[in-house]
Amino acid sequence: MKKLITTFSLLTIFLMAHSQTDVYFKINHKLGGNSFAYSQTATSPGGFGGTGNQYQLSRLEYYIAEITLTHDSGITTVIPNKWLLVNASDTTNELLGNFNITNLQSISFGIGVEQFANHNDPNLYASTHPLAPKSPSMHWGWSAGYRFVALEGNTGTNFSQIFQIHALGDRNYRTQTHNTTGYIQNGDLIIELDADYNDALSSITVNGNLLYHGEQNEASTLLSNFQSSVFSQTTVGLNENNQELISFGVSPNPSNGQVRLTVDNTYSNLSYKVMDMVGREIMNGVLENTGNHFLSIDKKGIYMINLFDNGTLIGNEKVIIQ
Repeated sequence: MKKLITTFSLLTIFLMAHSQTDVYFKINHKLGGNSFAYSQTATSPGGFGGTGNQYQLSRLEYYIAEITLTHDSGITTVIPNKWLLVNASDTTNELLGNFNITNLQSISFGIGVEQFANHNDPNLYASTHPLAPKSPSMHWGWSAGYRFVALEGNTGTNFSQIFQIHALGDRNYRTQTHNTTGYIQNGDLIIELDADYNDALSSITVNGNLLYHGEQNEASTLLSNFQSSVFSQTTVGLNENNQELISFGVSPNPSNGQVRLTVDNTYSNLSYKVMDMVGREIMNGVLENTGNHFLSIDKKGIYMINLFDNGTLIGNEKVIIQ
């Protein structure tokens, strides 16, 4: 009997471990619709009633805190003790952890540092920690806390004028929620958002007079824009060769299990894999070069159909089976 209980316990642990998946948070940094880079020229949306001005950014760093995932009919999973220090010129593809998530519904997070951590001593953290002292500094002082966003650049004739906004303050800490199912890639759940930082300057006049460090005025507007306008769900993914993934038709969607795929018939060697939302392969096969293809998925749920040409991922689409 004891041996049976031990075997059952080990089996339970094994099944629990294999029901979880690594979850990554990926941000695509953009500026005015283009891939982000420092010293590239962009035009601001304009101030109150004014026209936009050309500018170039030389620094854009910000904190993300209180990351929360909602999944599986309303379950909330808070990522504990997780802060991201984002530099817009660096790749952001952060491992959030390993979780038992079947159907992701949304991701929520705050821009800045939540109040309980905002007034801690940065020297208490290991040097690699996002909240440890940084150069250039992201910490304003013991009382005020961290810079939530540090944005600097040049504007004016020949970009000879400096402008800066360092935004901080507990009163400006805001959270936001984005509805997304994410997608499965190599067994991992990827939560991918676009961030267009030109939208952060909406209703802000960018000129040589823009030098504000603090909690009010342009700082408050900047953080409000980060909360409402900067982030959006990614509509186009990339394959492993950094090529844009194609879109293909999946109908009906939702479906009772009979699914038609409509694909450009210029591809010569198509195959597919159907994955559930924790990365398990449900089925696979080869598609005839006819433009229309039919699949039968028996079990209810949300699935990702990955499409391959000569073994290279070229597209993925979500399908709901009711």
